[in-house]
Amino acid sequence: LCYNKSTPADFDVIISDECHRSIYNKFTDVLAYFDAIQIGLTATPAEFIDRDTFKFFDCDGKTLTFLYTFDEAVREEYLVDFNVYAAQTKFQRKGIKGIDLTEEEKSILRSNGINPDELNFEGTDLEKKVTNKDTLRAQWEEFMDNCLKDKSGQYPGKTIIFAVTHNHAMRLAETFNEMYPQYPNLIQVIDSKMERADVLLEKFKKENMPRIAISVDMLDTGVDIPEIVNLAFMKPVNSQIKFWQMIGRGTRNHEACKVYDWLPNGKKESFLIIDYWQNFEQAKIDDTSRQISIRVTIFNTRLVKLQMFLGEQESVDAKRIIKDLRSDIADIPLDSFSVHKVYHEVKDAWQNDFWNYITRDKIEFLKLKVAPLLRFVPGINNEEAFFINKMERLGLNFLQRKDLATVIESIKEDVSLLPTNLAQVAVHIRVINDVLSNEFWKEANLALIDETKETLAPIMKYKQQKPSLVIELGLDDIIESRRWVILRKDNEKVYIEEYRKRVEKKILELADKHPAIIKLKNGEELTIDDLLDLELTLSKELKAEDISLDEENMLKAYGVKVGSFVDFLKHALNIEKIPSYEDIVKKAFDAFILEHNYNADQSRFLRAVQNVFVQRRKLEPADLYEEPFTNFGSNAVDKLFTEDDVNELVELTKRLVA
Repeated sequence: LCYNKSTPADFDVIISDECHRSIYNKFTDVLAYFDAIQIGLTATPAEFIDRDTFKFFDCDGKTLTFLYTFDEAVREEYLVDFNVYAAQTKFQRKGIKGIDLTEEEKSILRSNGINPDELNFEGTDLEKKVTNKDTLRAQWEEFMDNCLKDKSGQYPGKTIIFAVTHNHAMRLAETFNEMYPQYPNLIQVIDSKMERADVLLEKFKKENMPRIAISVDMLDTGVDIPEIVNLAFMKPVNSQIKFWQMIGRGTRNHEACKVYDWLPNGKKESFLIIDYWQNFEQAKIDDTSRQISIRVTIFNTRLVKLQMFLGEQESVDAKRIIKDLRSDIADIPLDSFSVHKVYHEVKDAWQNDFWNYITRDKIEFLKLKVAPLLRFVPGINNEEAFFINKMERLGLNFLQRKDLATVIESIKEDVSLLPTNLAQVAVHIRVINDVLSNEFWKEANLALIDETKETLAPIMKYKQQKPSLVIELGLDDIIESRRWVILRKDNEKVYIEEYRKRVEKKILELADKHPAIIKLKNGEELTIDDLLDLELTLSKELKAEDISLDEENMLKAYGVKVGSFVDFLKHALNIEKIPSYEDIVKKAFDAFILEHNYNADQSRFLRAVQNVFVQRRKLEPADLYEEPFTNFGSNAVDKLFTEDDVNELVELTKRLVA
């Protein structure tokens, strides 16, 4: 926007949507130019908004002019709330490391040309450096078992899957179609790399099929599909701002929906989030500081270099640095309002006399007053600018006698990605080959660095993307962790870890005060009256913090059914830990085997059932005729057990479902 095209009185009111972003770019000064009422709108939580934004809108400290919370919107039924179900596979939790694999798994990898001893991937490397088909299968099975279905109860309701990359999205779609061939049109990848992505999005919005859209970034924000009832995070999200914007895709209420047949029981009362990457439990950091333009960074690096030549300003190197700095300043658009506004303060930098003799004060002036204006330079080619920045840093490291190897390797990687079969690049093949050699850098000096920069920077716009090599594995994986993440009390959301901490902290606070806890610590038996009084006291204390101490919340928080209130108190006081789910299942199966006096073959079969049940947390009679139970022989369950035995076994697992 040029200052001479508008007057300050052109607008009475200016409304800035997503105003938490506006302070980071050139529009701040533009908005300030107008003599108008300024209204800023944002859905971003206040703690993630920069103080400069509050200051711009005349808000004291970090106090908002008006705040309408998500919980208020849910209570007043403008939006719907959500439930969160978290699940992770073994490989997500523990990574894929050769040392942890069985000999059978190692053999499978070797047959596919992969050395298992070289595998050392963290869980977070999945779909970035490595992919595993069975991990995707496990995630899809968990999704289909738990997602909200449509009115018929047969198909998933409208769903957005958030994927890591386009290739990850395509692998997810391929795996789903292999697993569920009976649903040929149920799923569609919709992202910027798909042909006619806008048409695919409209179809997803308005037509019965597809029901599931897999997306990378395209559906994260700004998409309005009221019928969305499932969101699946198959990628970690590091930004709290973006995370809550993604959640916003599912918050539209029932009244906004047009097709009720796509909704659970024909009505949208809430939506479900399936989180595969602990996004609700990981701390997220948003950088609310002003982002520094690459042109500003380059300019400031050149200023540091120039400062080292204040005593020899007539040298060739000093003159070259000054020439680059003046070239940078010449690129600043003087017709920009933001520049014109302060030009009277900085105009000396455009004068020849200013550069006749450089002082420390002048360098400080250039850094504080002139450098920030470079963020208004239009038409920057990022690849060229980032290469120049690396070369300038290399030159500075050379002058400061710092390590050059790291920057040189990064420069060589950039140069190696230039397509030498392209005519514009091929003419510089000699310089390219020199840069890629180790000998070239042994005689490095400032002149050589600058000459290389001048030659190669203009052709960096042709640089190709570094190929992303993802190793494909075929190892068995299972869902190892599954639970509901959020507990609710009067619409307040409390994370499981926070719930446990608050409950156990309150018990410890009462440890030296309440007679019942003192008796328990001393190993004395508690009477019914002791327990009732303690439970009443604890519930009252927690209620003040909107925390409900009930069986449902305890199950969600600890992942197992707590045997009794006394057992829970012993756990909180570190007297006796609540047994793990695996321990509870093992104890139940031990008793079951002992009670029926089963023989060795029957016991081995039941131990296999125990292991499978711990992993899946469910068991149907038909499962007993499939792998791994077929390893005991065809229809082994019929040969080893009576029908009554099998019914008792199934009933046992139903009681153990946590």
